Amino acid sequence: SQRACWIGMQLADTIHVPDSQREDLFYAILLKDIGCSSNASRLFNLYGSDDIALKSDFRRVEFDKLLQIFRFILAHTRPDAPLRARLARAVYLGIHSSSLAKDVIEDRCYRGAAILEKMGFPQPVSDAVRSLDEHWDGRGLPQRLSGKEIPLSSRIALMAQVIDIFHSVGGPVQATQEVCERSGTWFDPNLVRAFVSVSAVEGFWTSLSTGRAAAETCRFEAARSAGPVHDAEIDRLVEAFSEVIDAKSSRTAGHSQRVAQIADTLAKTLALPANQRHWIRRAALLHDIGKLGLSNTILDHHGTLSEMEQRRYREHVEIGRRILSGIRSFAPILPIIEAHHERFDGTGFPNALRDDQIPLGARVLAIADQFDWLLSGPGAAPNPHQAMVQISSQRGTALDPRCVDALAKSVIAGDIHAPLPL
Repeated sequence: SQRACWIGMQLADTIHVPDSQREDLFYAILLKDIGCSSNASRLFNLYGSDDIALKSDFRRVEFDKLLQIFRFILAHTRPDAPLRARLARAVYLGIHSSSLAKDVIEDRCYRGAAILEKMGFPQPVSDAVRSLDEHWDGRGLPQRLSGKEIPLSSRIALMAQVIDIFHSVGGPVQATQEVCERSGTWFDPNLVRAFVSVSAVEGFWTSLSTGRAAAETCRFEAARSAGPVHDAEIDRLVEAFSEVIDAKSSRTAGHSQRVAQIADTLAKTLALPANQRHWIRRAALLHDIGKLGLSNTILDHHGTLSEMEQRRYREHVEIGRRILSGIRSFAPILPIIEAHHERFDGTGFPNALRDDQIPLGARVLAIADQFDWLLSGPGAAPNPHQAMVQISSQRGTALDPRCVDALAKSVIAGDIHAPLPL
């Protein structure tokens, strides 16, 4: 996304996009994929393969070219299944490829636009993301817009995305060839000419290859965006990102919100100060952000994970830390998120902390996370009291006795309720 943003802003310079539109363009490209998590589980269930690799290749397919569709389906359909099962699924996907592609793209575009609106971005930003997959000739999705009906930001974002994808797999020659071949079909011919011009400038392709482009992206951000951010704005962003996180797997719908509510109730029962409760709630909403970097072959896996899959699953804590560590405002929640899989007896991960080595917020989050999973995950307990029995069995081993007692008190008082079925 950073590389695509850099490409898009180079195009904006070339065609002299007005300053009044540049900030909206910047955020539209940078956040173009924010709706992608909403179709990850569906793609995994359809194809039975790694949704991350599948999506990477999906963007290179032109769905009006049957040979490309056929190759894509064969490459990604249930690679570990018996040949007969693979072929049966491939035939089904081939027959329904157009309607399935339409559903997947619509889901991403509309979901992404809705999330950006919830975050408080201006309408042009959400409109640009909603129209990201529209094509110049009117054969794109989701609304079949054509020509200048498509927002300029959408036209630039789509081209920047395709340039980056094909440059990553085939270098400058393939990227240029793909863009030029799609002039007048996918892309605005004027933008194609602008791309040919800007890509001939010395250093353009080198910047993409060396990583300098991604590092330079922030220089395009408007100065007025770099001012102070208020707590209410941060909370709105955190709430919206919790929806992005929970949309990654069908098993986690609403999970972060419920964990945040349970954790806040526990923090209140423990008589923690208001500012600490606030940080625990934020940490709870973002505690699984690292799972965005995991394949749904792990998140939606049925049965017991293999040792390799368990190692990969545990990486979500480090992925989450990397995502959030660059944001100064989130410094207080990093230790909570990083330690929410630690166990009171020292057998957890990633650092095998024990007892008071584990931040209290992480101990609260750990019990809230597990309690919600017992109530809403596979084989869920029928009510909070049954879940409490299972929690109590881990008192002093996996879970802090003080937090277990606070949970029991909250359940008995009726302050925590079982989640409603979806």
